[in-house]
Amino acid sequence: MSRDLRTRLAGIRSTSTPRHDPGPFILGAKTETETRAEKETRAEPEAEPGQRMLSGWDRISPHFWMRHMDSAVEPVNPGLEVDGAPFSIRLKDVRLSLAGMCFFDLETTGLSGGTGTVAFLATVGKFSATSGSSPGMSSGMTDRFHTTQYIMDDYPGESDMIHRLTVDLSEAQSIVTYNGGSFDLPLFRTRCIMNGLRPPEFPWHLDLLTVARRLWRVVLPDCSLGTIEREILSIDRGPDLPGSAIPERWFSYLRGGKGAQDVLDLVFSHNDHDVRTLARLLSLLAQGFESGQVFRADPLGLAVLLGRSNPVLALRILEAAMAEGETRAIKPLMRTYWKAGRHQERMDLVPQLPEDTYGLYMKSVRAEKLDRDLEAAICLADQALANASGSMAIRLESRLKRLGLLLAVKGSAH
Repeated sequence: MSRDLRTRLAGIRSTSTPRHDPGPFILGAKTETETRAEKETRAEPEAEPGQRMLSGWDRISPHFWMRHMDSAVEPVNPGLEVDGAPFSIRLKDVRLSLAGMCFFDLETTGLSGGTGTVAFLATVGKFSATSGSSPGMSSGMTDRFHTTQYIMDDYPGESDMIHRLTVDLSEAQSIVTYNGGSFDLPLFRTRCIMNGLRPPEFPWHLDLLTVARRLWRVVLPDCSLGTIEREILSIDRGPDLPGSAIPERWFSYLRGGKGAQDVLDLVFSHNDHDVRTLARLLSLLAQGFESGQVFRADPLGLAVLLGRSNPVLALRILEAAMAEGETRAIKPLMRTYWKAGRHQERMDLVPQLPEDTYGLYMKSVRAEKLDRDLEAAICLADQALANASGSMAIRLESRLKRLGLLLAVKGSAH
């Protein structure tokens, strides 16, 4: 800063009128000059954006609010350890405590997830670590689920909200989301950085959307949380709104001023309900993976997930599916036999493969290895090559050359 500029600023400060200091504000205190008439005619000041009031919420800072809620759930053991492998290949050999799980969901100003998208509402849910009060409930069990909601009532509150979420989420052993791997967590990390905060390191993340797609994508019309809630968990959440309508509700609230909370009431309940549904879905999946039975699950998808930690159970599921005529189970069952070293049983399934590139390739292998028919093996490999590409085409070309040489050697020997 130049010397002339410093001199001018000092002159402005010295000549400016000092602000009146009214002293500390005490609720209910009255000034000595205030008359009864003034008290009776004095109107409430117009609410500024930072003075919005949210009924049922606690104001933490001028633009940041939060509230706590408890609800009843099916009794669970908070100390229960969940096998992480079916939820993610990264969680192989990892056991996760139910009490250490944090269920997390954001509502945002847009669905694109870019740097201009802001999270204005968040819910964090946890199973209570204390026993509930349901009659006859076993010791060590809980029937309470606790959620905390955070909201900024305008953009200046984002930093406070993100900071509080960072602290709370950092305490969790694992984070449970629905599409959080692609949306919620990347956006949250971006907002941390944009607000000058270090994003928390989450030890483990369970994204239940990837699990749901494995289990129900061929069974249900889609795998949205609402569909899973309705078709699998048999939950009717009542009045609600689609996620795509939430950003506009937020902008309407900003335009509406002090009396606009009713615009967001359904948004609050939607966000809170999503997190409670996550908890119920996690509980259903954890129990199903232990027993090998998940309601309405595609057996092939269930076998893939269980195969990460319990290949014996996965094999049993695939064999049961084959016995019921499920031809889609042939390929995964062959892979399972191959991993288990059961090569004869693997080859016994080859005739049931479809006449696609892979099926023709495997039938060529069977013709060579088991039937000792080189001409049939060459014919099948040639058919497979007609529609092959990439590495499979290279493999088939090499195979045809080798089989041709073997056939020539066999012919010369005769």
